[in-house]
Amino acid sequence: MPSPPDAADPTGQVRRSGTLVMAEYTAYDLDSMAANWSPTGDDWGPDRDVAYASWWHDADGDAVIGRKDPKYVALLSGGGPWQRADCVHAPYGEPSARPVGDRLTQGQGICVVTSAKRYALLVVTGKAPGQLTVRVTVWQ
Repeated sequence: MPSPPDAADPTGQVRRSGTLVMAEYTAYDLDSMAANWSPTGDDWGPDRDVAYASWWHDADGDAVIGRKDPKYVALLSGGGPWQRADCVHAPYGEPSARPVGDRLTQGQGICVVTSAKRYALLVVTGKAPGQLTVRVTVWQ
């Protein structure tokens, strides 16, 4: 499990929050302060933290893919509301925690550890062909 320096702080200060409409096969930098989360199509890059794919080779369907997939992305159990502590303790890298296929439903929570070692929570708010809409919270 990743261990950012302030992992002991269960709440943390929110650095940024907002809505992200994830386009198919596009990666986003959740550490970015840019209004559009600095998307990059077909080029993962070292600072890109998360992407959406409507079909992923080992997921048998759509997937939310993290950096060094699946090391830094995990599906949360329950119905929320989730806090930073949930992302600190999320089951990163476990096959049962992969955000794929029918696990990507409205209200589902997904944690991501960013390239700057921050924790981010994505909550699915909508799904359409070729895109996934999430509410994002990134903690310091």
